[in-house]
Amino acid sequence: MRADEAKDAVTDGMRLLDAVAETLTRATGEVQLPLHILLENHFGDLNENQEELLQVASAAADRIDLASRQLRRILDLEHGRITFQREAVRLVDVLRPVLAIAAARGEGRGVRVEFDPPPVSPFVVADRYFLGEALTALLAAVGDGAEGATELRVMLTSDESRVGIRVDYAGAAPTGLEMAMAVRLVRAQQGEVVTAVGRVTVTLRASSIGGGF
Repeated sequence: MRADEAKDAVTDGMRLLDAVAETLTRATGEVQLPLHILLENHFGDLNENQEELLQVASAAADRIDLASRQLRRILDLEHGRITFQREAVRLVDVLRPVLAIAAARGEGRGVRVEFDPPPVSPFVVADRYFLGEALTALLAAVGDGAEGATELRVMLTSDESRVGIRVDYAGAAPTGLEMAMAVRLVRAQQGEVVTAVGRVTVTLRASSIGGGF
């Protein structure tokens, strides 16, 4: 296949994925609304099994909606449709809500999150919003792949030029759409993600503001 043919094939593939993401987003919204109405406003009595079925369907629709938004985010990154703010971000400020979300998500499986913040948090150069989105997705993917009744041990490392976030856990290397989006969001901010069995490391560019620990 010639270079121009390969480029056309990639373009066609991206257009197809754009169409899939748009269809998923629209269809999921059409499903979520009636489910929400049925759950919040009881039109007649529902027995326990019927209510449980509605809750299961609603949770499934929410997962599909999340997956479609993650696919859309990946496509926006690939098409260069996102503008990132470059600012000095205090890493602990971004991590705290991320870790709280990870802890809540893992609670049902007994997955705990352990984090001992450093005395002085390092600052990184990043977009605060998109860094939070990336780390939330990454910790969710790690937690889903971790063994039950275990812990995610999160620690920070720092030198003059780079800041690392290391997550140690018992389980397989994370995969899937959530992890793919997280990796792309980190790389778009001049960071790197390295995955292995039982460990994920995120490396970000350090800011001269604040310093390390």
